Amino acid sequence: MNKKKQRFSITIDSDIKTCSGNCTYCVAASTDKYKQGVSRSKIIEDCDRIDEQTYNTAHFDFVKLEERLDENYQKYNPEFYSFDIWMLDPVTCISSIKEVVLFLEYWVEKVGVHSYISTSTNGLPLLDKTRSDWLFEHKVGIQLSHDGLGQKYRTGEYDPLPELIPLIRNGTIGCINATLTKQNCSPLENIKYFNDILHKAFPEIYSDTEMASEELTRIWSKFRIKLNHIYDGKYEGYDPTLTGRELDIYLQDWAKLFNIMHTPLIDNRYYHPYSQYIKSESMRYGFLKDFNSKGNPCRNYQIGIDEESEHLNACGNYIECNLVEKVINSENKLSDNCKGCKYELSKECNMCGAMHKKDNCEYFYRWNQLLEVEHQRQMLERRTNVLHMMNGAESNLKRRKQDGL
Repeated sequence: MNKKKQRFSITIDSDIKTCSGNCTYCVAASTDKYKQGVSRSKIIEDCDRIDEQTYNTAHFDFVKLEERLDENYQKYNPEFYSFDIWMLDPVTCISSIKEVVLFLEYWVEKVGVHSYISTSTNGLPLLDKTRSDWLFEHKVGIQLSHDGLGQKYRTGEYDPLPELIPLIRNGTIGCINATLTKQNCSPLENIKYFNDILHKAFPEIYSDTEMASEELTRIWSKFRIKLNHIYDGKYEGYDPTLTGRELDIYLQDWAKLFNIMHTPLIDNRYYHPYSQYIKSESMRYGFLKDFNSKGNPCRNYQIGIDEESEHLNACGNYIECNLVEKVINSENKLSDNCKGCKYELSKECNMCGAMHKKDNCEYFYRWNQLLEVEHQRQMLERRTNVLHMMNGAESNLKRRKQDGL
């Protein structure tokens, strides 16, 4: 069996569970009991302290990791490997990340495959130029986790993004992943916010009179922003899940974005950074045949359908998630109230065991409804296009007959 591409997330575990971020909704922090946050007055010093502490107790076994990757290469013979590296806030733990990057550079050269290595950060450790310079030199792609108008729920009152604009402009940061919550529920308002940032990073692109260089245009055209949603599940105390009026706003905004997707506007300067994510969200409608049938790779491994996972730890062992080695709801159990629901077997409701499902579902039901409407629209468009093609072919045939051809 051959694969053209193989993706692996590699997660580094450490006995020290301290993260520079302060994400109030973080699944990993609640599962593994992280200590969160750094002092605003000494961000870099605190990041360095966390880096040293986590590196001293990080768990690596590069012999076993190499054996695991060799086994995969011999079995599937991929031409391309994509590696995501995770650990608390990964770039804060730069010493540990370097170990894995250097190992992966060795391994891909050994087997002779193409690869892409990436990692993620809340942006605070990138205030230290030595970190960003090293990652740029080693061509490690960086995803910035930033929540737009809800950033205070991720890094408190201090927002690092304005200081990171040069790293967006030079291509060091190639993607932003925003998590939308009940307190920050509007995709469209967040698009406005991020576009203001992009105007500052790429003024030539958004100018009607200036000419952008070919390199700057390339960096901008590849830059992506994802408008992710909060995990829907049971939280203690603070509840960030989308419900009520906030869910109304969220779903209406997505309905508008799906409408825009069907027009040329989706590829203009305003929506281009989001277009890939919008298109992928519009295609999420689907159902499992039964609870034992295959769904997404995470779920397949978590419930025991697959023996292999897309997630490895730095010791070469398969794990259940890129954020934690074992999720709290591995069996992906739904609530008793889900029984008999028309979306009980939807892929959206059976995606991941990172959270216990709510007893009274609101988000998943209404999100599935929106996806179902969008799916119907896409099906009708495809049928209409086929009919137009058939009518066009029939008209051409009639004209040819009339012309005696």
